[in-house]
Amino acid sequence: MAYTFAHGTGTAADPYLVETADDLNGVRDYLDAHFKQMADIDLSAYENWEPIGEDADGKRFTGIYDGNRYTVNNLMINTTNHYKGLFGVCDTATINNLGVMNANIQGGNQGAVLVGKCTSSTLTNCYTTGNVRGLSNIGGLVGYNHTSKITNCYSMANVTGTNNQSGGLVGYSISSSIIENCYSTGNVTGYNYCGGFVGCNHTSKITNCYSIGAVSANKYFSGFVGYIYSSTIISSYYDSETSGYSDTGKGTPKTTAEMKQQETFAGWDFDTVWAMDSSINDGYPYLLWQVTDATPRKILPITYPAKYPMTYPN
Repeated sequence: MAYTFAHGTGTAADPYLVETADDLNGVRDYLDAHFKQMADIDLSAYENWEPIGEDADGKRFTGIYDGNRYTVNNLMINTTNHYKGLFGVCDTATINNLGVMNANIQGGNQGAVLVGKCTSSTLTNCYTTGNVRGLSNIGGLVGYNHTSKITNCYSMANVTGTNNQSGGLVGYSISSSIIENCYSTGNVTGYNYCGGFVGCNHTSKITNCYSIGAVSANKYFSGFVGYIYSSTIISSYYDSETSGYSDTGKGTPKTTAEMKQQETFAGWDFDTVWAMDSSINDGYPYLLWQVTDATPRKILPITYPAKYPMTYPN
């Protein structure tokens, strides 16, 4: 029997209101509906969360989820299956204004804190913190990104991929995807194709982004993007000191001091998108929406430590 929401009918004008952990779990019963989160949600009671959306016809999440500047906390997944995250598989979906904090995820391929596999979807004003570990296509925000648009998002999650394509924000981005005005700060550990921001960027466009996390890998790696193929990287930078790398062509390396100077970020919009303050985000650029909220109900955290302990479920 499908879950019954206390409020809303699932339409654009009257979305289902997500107020509790059980409400969030009920989203899986209405994969093409509209949702609006109305409170911070703690998933501690769900010891092994089953991601919303599967990689099969009629089972992918295709709806619209507005986090409404609230958070989902203590997401835990411990499995060997693929497509792991708060959302497992999204297709033509929209997820906005959502933070997923203190996640601890262990899975197979295509795993991340927010979305394991993201196809033809839009993610805006979202962020993640915690740890995620898997095989291939592992990212802090999205594991596998195909023809999706990711804007104004960031990840502080640490990422470990034991095989290929691991990245601080996205593990593998392919096919005319757009990633713009985003950043990542977590450490990335993997085998091949690993980057502080994106592990492998294949025919995708990255604009006005940065990363600062340390990167450790075996082959095809860099401080920003591990490997690129027919891709475009515009005005995007990484910290050569904290990442441990200084190669060019896959993002531009800058010293820590340079990364904390506005003049480094040529062409960036510091009027309506970005800001810098030595007392915020350790002096690195932050997104204006992180500290500016039309409704003073919520001020999003941006002072969480970038380097979380690398611990995972047993």
